[in-house]
Amino acid sequence: MNNPVNLPQNGTPTPVFILGAARSGTKFIRDVLAAPNHVCQTPFDSNHVWRIGNARAPDDLLLPEGLSSRTAAVIRRALWKLAAPGQTSNADQILLEKTVSNALRPDFVERVFPDARYIVLIRDGRDAIESTYRMWQAPPDSGGLKRKLASLPIQATPYALWYGLNLIGGKLRGRGVGIWGVRYKGIQEDLNNLTLPEVCAHQWRNCVETSLGFAQGPNAARVIQLRYEDVIADASSLDPVCEFLQFASNDRMQVKSQLKRTLQPPAASRWHTTFNDDEREKVLRIIEPLQKQLGYPVG
Repeated sequence: MNNPVNLPQNGTPTPVFILGAARSGTKFIRDVLAAPNHVCQTPFDSNHVWRIGNARAPDDLLLPEGLSSRTAAVIRRALWKLAAPGQTSNADQILLEKTVSNALRPDFVERVFPDARYIVLIRDGRDAIESTYRMWQAPPDSGGLKRKLASLPIQATPYALWYGLNLIGGKLRGRGVGIWGVRYKGIQEDLNNLTLPEVCAHQWRNCVETSLGFAQGPNAARVIQLRYEDVIADASSLDPVCEFLQFASNDRMQVKSQLKRTLQPPAASRWHTTFNDDEREKVLRIIEPLQKQLGYPVG
């Protein structure tokens, strides 16, 4: 764990980003940490906001060098508007955000929100990949899409058009969407040449490797790592995160109460039932080194 650092005080809003692969518990952790009143969370993944100015980019690996100060300001305003609608001041508040694609582009996030704080969330790749695989084939969340459309900034319209075509592509291919989740570099080629479980494995590995590399880089003092399984097993595993965010004692009580209300008994892993032997072998070829590095099983 990293040592806590001083967060901005005296009327300065604080951005905090959860970086993690899809189906790693990012939404769960966001909702738990948003329990205190001064924490404002974006209500859904906001890739349509982050892609403002980059709607035609072939992947989610956005480069900070091409980001103008004007576009960065548009993204900041749009995210605060999502997190704290109707508020004219964000002083002394925390913006808590968990768009999964940000795990591929933490340097871009850093350019938009300089000196932000980050929580890198890790989960056993086998379970995250299995859950991701099922999401690829699930029908789109119509309620979530309506909420996003209702709050869509005009600058995000090109991305919305791409997403509409993505839905059509999914129907033509007999799955929920054409591409679900993060678009790592080369994902389209992989979809043409690999099985879907293998693509899900590459999604997980790309997100985890990039976010871990960021956590161990020059910004390490502003990053803390957390394991999904630790939170499920023991509420005290959130104590270092609450300290990192400089939560007061009352804030920490609210977080633990929210965790207690939200936590469900852990479901049995579907890794061995969803994938056959050949599929598991192909996935493990992709993730085994990282699984071992993280201390997770590789069977």
